[in-house]
Order: sequence, then C-alpha cells, then structure tokens
Amino acid sequence: MKKSMIIGLSLTILGGIMFALAIGHTGFKTIVWDNGFKVEDEHARATKMVSKDLKGSVNQIDFRTESAVDIQSGDVKQPTISYPKFNTVKQHGRTLTITGEQQHRTRIIGFSIESYNNGGGRIIITIPKKHHLDGISGRNYNGISIKNLNVNNVKLMGEADISLENVKSRSGLTLKNTDDTSMKNVTAPGITQTSDGGDLTYQNADFSDGATTISTDGGDVSFASTKLKDTMINSDGGDITLNHNNVTGSIIATTDGGDIDAIIPNRKKVQVNASVDGGDVSMFGHDNHSWQMSKQNLALYRLSSDGGDVTVR
Repeated sequence: MKKSMIIGLSLTILGGIMFALAIGHTGFKTIVWDNGFKVEDEHARATKMVSKDLKGSVNQIDFRTESAVDIQSGDVKQPTISYPKFNTVKQHGRTLTITGEQQHRTRIIGFSIESYNNGGGRIIITIPKKHHLDGISGRNYNGISIKNLNVNNVKLMGEADISLENVKSRSGLTLKNTDDTSMKNVTAPGITQTSDGGDLTYQNADFSDGATTISTDGGDVSFASTKLKDTMINSDGGDITLNHNNVTGSIIATTDGGDIDAIIPNRKKVQVNASVDGGDVSMFGHDNHSWQMSKQNLALYRLSSDGGDVTVR
C-alpha cells in the first residue's frame, strides 16, 4: 500500500473520531456574529421578558416598537406591563411610553450566512376595569390588539394586523397604512382607515355619529350589522360586502375589479344606484341599475365596480 494512501486513510479515521467527539459534546452549534464570532446559545435566543406594576394610574399610552402590543382591561388594582427586554418602558406622570428595536444578528450555518432576530415577542398592558384612557397612539408592524376598553382617542400606524373588540372611543378612530383589521363591538363617531392591501372586517360596530372613510390597496372590505352615517369605501381590486347594516345619510362603495355584494334590510327606506364596467348587476333579483332613485330623504347607496359584479339583495 502506498504511503500516501496510508496517511489519507489515517487522517480520515482521525477526522471521524474527532467529529464523533464534537457531536457527543454538543459541538454541532451555529456560529453567530455579535461583535465578534460566537457560538450561538439556544437559551439566549429566547426572548427575555420583564413584568412589573406601573406607578399610579395610566392615562396615555404611546408606543413605537417591533413587538406586538396587546392593551386590555383586567382584574388588576393598578396597571401592569409584561414586555420583551429589548424594549424601553418609561412612565412620565400618567403617560406610558414604549420604544423598542431589536438587534439584528448574523448567523453562519456551514457556508450559509443569514440575518435574523427573535420575532419581537409580545407586550401585554393590563388596565384596571372601568378605567377610562385618554389616548392610545402607536406605530407597529407585528400586531396591535385593543380589548374591553374605553378611550378618548385612538391613532395607529404601521403595517400591523389590527384587532379591536369591545372598544368605545369618544372621538373618531384613525388608522393609517395598516394590514388585516378586525373590529367587533366597536363604538366611535366615525373611522378613517387606510390599508396597504389588508382585509378589513367590521362587525356589530357603531360609527353613526360621524363620517367613515375606508381605503385598501387590494384587500376585501366587509361591514356586517354595523351602524353607519356618511360612508365612503374604496378597494383597489378587492371585494366589498355590506351585510344588514343600518345606514343613515349615504354609503358610496367602489372597487377596481372586485365584486360588491349588499344585503339591504328595509329596502323601502333606501335608494340604490349601481354601475359596472364589464360586470353584471342584480338589483333585488332584477337586472335594473337603480332602485327608488327619484325618492327623497332616503338613505342612499351608490355601488360601483370596474370589472366586477354588483349584487343587491
């Protein structure tokens, strides 16, 4: 046997032994760059949480964070907060401010290099029951939930999923550039919302004391069993569904390519006009494009689709 073959075989056997020893001593770990190359600690990767009681009462909540944010009422004597440690929480009087941006890290696995973080975690703020907040404002991209609260003012921004349930606001809601949105049992004097393609769903809400303006870049919009006053809805390609709503004033709904489906109760108390460009119209079972448009002082529906169908039942 040639000397080179003997040396190669010996090195192969030695490499196998060293590999087995490394695996047996948990040596198969990822290398990360964190101000220098380090072996990744799986326990350290978990999001570290902090929980504490807040001083006195909280009246205003402002946040700008990469963590999801839940604000709710609960059986607590004073406000509490639980949050991922990378956030900074400050309380000035009755104002609670939360800021947080994760430190992005680089991970090396074999010959692959990728950037990652731990997902942001979740901030949970609990307010005593029956406490009335002055305002909630924030920017977020991971998710915002507000539940069982009375508040004077709500202003939210960022491409986050939004969930509001059992919320009463004394002023109109303002939501800008949001993602998917779900509102249930929400009362406010109107709402203004824009969305970058998210689906927007409103159920058992009351926006009858002010104007409502809704716009989404391609998502679907659905209003069900909701009280509305002067309302404008626009979707760039999504479907619009209006199901047993109570409308005073007018509702103008337009979509570029989507369908509009409206179930209108008390048809004798409304006037309806439908227009399509390339689609079909069905008005209470007929192919008419208008209903009672000559009558005055009735709630007005104007429904328009560029390429989709309009169905009124």
